[in-house]
Amino acid sequence: MKRVILSAVLVMTVFAGVSFASPGWEVPITAVFNGDTASWWNLVFAKDPLASDLLDSLDYIIVIAPPMTMFGYFPISDPENPYITMLQCDYRDTSDTEEWEIRFGMTPMPDSIRLSWDIDSLPPDGTFEIGYATIGSEIEEWEDMRSSPLVVFGGLCYAKIRYEYSATPEDTIPPIAINWDPEDGAVDVPVTTDLEVDIIDSGSGVDPSTVRFVVMDYEIPSMLITATPIAFGYHYLVDSPVELPAGMTIEVIVHGSDLDGNSMSDTISFTTETLEGYTVSGVITLEGETDFYGTQVLIEGGGIDTTEVDGGYRIEGVPEGTHMMTCVHEGFNTDIRSITVTRDTTINIELTRIEETATVSGTVYLEDSPSDLSGSVVSVWNTGMTELIGSDTTDADGSYSIPDIPTGTLYAIVATHTGYRDSTDFAMVDEDITVNFMLYREIETYNISGIVLLEGDWVSSYDGTTVMLDGEEVGTTEIDGSYSISDVSGGLHVVAFAHSGYAPAESTFAVTADVMLDMMLSYYYRIYGHITLEGETDHSGTGVYLEAPGIGLVGADTTESDGWFELTGIFAGDYTLTADHPGFEMYTTPVSVTPADSAYEITTELVSTVSETLFPPRNVSASEEYIDRIVVSWEPPHMTPPPGIIDTLFWDDGTPDDVSGDSFLGFGGVDGGLAVRFTPPSDSCYLIGIQYFTPSAGASFEVHAWDDGGGVPGDDMFAPFVTSIPTDFDTTGEWLTVELPNILLTEYNFYVGWLEIPPDVPFPAVGMDTSYCDEHVSFVYHPDYGMWFSLNEDFTGFEDVHLMMRAIIVTPDDGVLKLSPSEVDRGTYSARVASIRGTEKPLAVRRRVAPSFEMSRVLSTDATILRYNIYRAETLFTDISGAELVGSVPAGTYR
Repeated sequence: MKRVILSAVLVMTVFAGVSFASPGWEVPITAVFNGDTASWWNLVFAKDPLASDLLDSLDYIIVIAPPMTMFGYFPISDPENPYITMLQCDYRDTSDTEEWEIRFGMTPMPDSIRLSWDIDSLPPDGTFEIGYATIGSEIEEWEDMRSSPLVVFGGLCYAKIRYEYSATPEDTIPPIAINWDPEDGAVDVPVTTDLEVDIIDSGSGVDPSTVRFVVMDYEIPSMLITATPIAFGYHYLVDSPVELPAGMTIEVIVHGSDLDGNSMSDTISFTTETLEGYTVSGVITLEGETDFYGTQVLIEGGGIDTTEVDGGYRIEGVPEGTHMMTCVHEGFNTDIRSITVTRDTTINIELTRIEETATVSGTVYLEDSPSDLSGSVVSVWNTGMTELIGSDTTDADGSYSIPDIPTGTLYAIVATHTGYRDSTDFAMVDEDITVNFMLYREIETYNISGIVLLEGDWVSSYDGTTVMLDGEEVGTTEIDGSYSISDVSGGLHVVAFAHSGYAPAESTFAVTADVMLDMMLSYYYRIYGHITLEGETDHSGTGVYLEAPGIGLVGADTTESDGWFELTGIFAGDYTLTADHPGFEMYTTPVSVTPADSAYEITTELVSTVSETLFPPRNVSASEEYIDRIVVSWEPPHMTPPPGIIDTLFWDDGTPDDVSGDSFLGFGGVDGGLAVRFTPPSDSCYLIGIQYFTPSAGASFEVHAWDDGGGVPGDDMFAPFVTSIPTDFDTTGEWLTVELPNILLTEYNFYVGWLEIPPDVPFPAVGMDTSYCDEHVSFVYHPDYGMWFSLNEDFTGFEDVHLMMRAIIVTPDDGVLKLSPSEVDRGTYSARVASIRGTEKPLAVRRRVAPSFEMSRVLSTDATILRYNIYRAETLFTDISGAELVGSVPAGTYR
């Protein structure tokens, strides 16, 4: 069955006519004052199709509150919001050009301001420039933001960012090779011939640096290749260093790319002329290798060959006389020698390995970005820092270059500059690499020390306490409890202490000098005993809870079969201990834990009482969304509705209607949703259920009811939960009833509906009805815009549609309100007369129908939920006697 999907419809109807020039993006930029990285301020400039040049919902407003003394902002002047003048995040529309002005509010005025950004965060299309000038003057010089990640200027200046959008058309066609000489398939080609070819590309153009020629598996050196510019490319002349071998088929391959990276490869072959001469053959071996394939052997005026795996080569037709013989293999020293040929000759050669080197280069930046960046020393060391491999000193623009670094090794690369902290980077050098550094001013460090004692007269030594700085372990205490932390930078820090059997402690303070910090750790105590059950032999399953005033639950356990319980990890203080077991009276006693004793015993018996009925929690689930924990969630039990009259509020006539060829509607996207508005007949009724007319067998969704958010759904009236439509549901449509906890309706309007959840296939759909639509009560939530839209007003073709969702309510039968509807006609909703404590008052209500589940006239229980207990075991269980109590939370907690 086809269903309407709204996730794409909204964009076309709500934002029709909007021009999307440049796409949306956002770029963070950081301001640092006086070179102090602890004194900073973040700003964001951005573009979005939904934004404007005035104040809009995407902008972030700056609210100035003490102790703020230095901050940056984007000025804004909006006639409709005259009191808002500063933005921290400034979104603009997607026009092709834009300017953002940055101003600063500071007391006192700083000496310098540094603005920095991540070059990679800039969108790929368009130009970004930044400039600055003294307040009151125009900006004369602009810097390319893609070339440098920061600018530095004085405190009396302002800055501007300007942007211009430009998109480059994509070139997807590679270059081509034409006009080969010799032609492909030519015969009797002279052995002295040179190669010629034209390589052209009418798109982005040929990249000459990528063009390579391979002749008989031998790559021609670039020094023998001449490139002459022609229309759309280059004419290439390949000057062969030797005569080609006579009487052989010569294969030529050319590789190349255009400037957009589209690569090509073309192959031709031709046959050379036959000449008389002698044969030169032999074996070319490689130092340290067993596979000798691939050595190029060239005899000037005689021919060329490539060695096989065993190193063998053979060149025939070499004229009598003296020739230059060259043997070339990548990674080995080239052998060049003179040979005299008067007959068939055998020549064997071993090529020695060459040591490859590379260059390490880059730029060293200084924190305060002076105009002269010279004087930094960059050194390349072995990883043990015992052997200096090479070094260089930066020039005025901060650049350095260290050549002749042996490849295939991991090195330590160190940058130093007087007055700045050293910086070290480790890099594997397999080829030329670039390593950049940012050096920061040296920061003065301090020491934190003291003594940590342990509570208790029995303690004879104080060693073994763990000491942590800002969450990282930095050592343990000595036998006398002393500790010391060195090289602590200035600023705010947290020092914490932990010792087994004692309560952890921590202290947060600002470090501006050496600090002495002493601490006494409080001892953890133990509470234990037996809780038995009157008339029972199995005393397991009693929940024992320890609560502290103002804190809540601090310990919990479940009794064993003999009633034993134990609470550990308790420290000195006043508590309330509670023992609770279904069917028995609750036991509560105060407990005062003092250093006088390390353990407390409590033994009592719970008296049997009449058991009250409580419904179990609904929709219990557990998920492993975190690595180190399991998240358990549930919904409150469905409590019995109060006695009274059960009504169903609805806008439809019970039968879906055809709307543009379909009878059902679904959003069709995760987090999208649908809702219907209702008005309760009184302020003392309860929402107890929702009905949906749906064909979506097997689909799942999140059940919601919202209060009024100003004409649209507002806040949830209960914790949403997931429900699934049975797989055997009628796919032509059927009513699905979902029970809810009793929700008191005190608002003028309320809303019922759903939100879609992953996976959204199949997505849920609900019936559409057009029998009555004087009021617009159906709504659609679009997650891309984070807001609700009216189905009838914002979507073309749905002006007369009601969604088939109903609300089931109960009005308590206590004399407060009784409804007496008059005749009911299809599509007619007239005023009814309601009796309110003996007075007559007209009240507009909807038709009432019998509910699809029995809730009416059921006496409510007096039982009260006090807390939820959570148990776990290694196997499925229904009896908690063999399970472990892992947590207990008060009523009202659902996660």
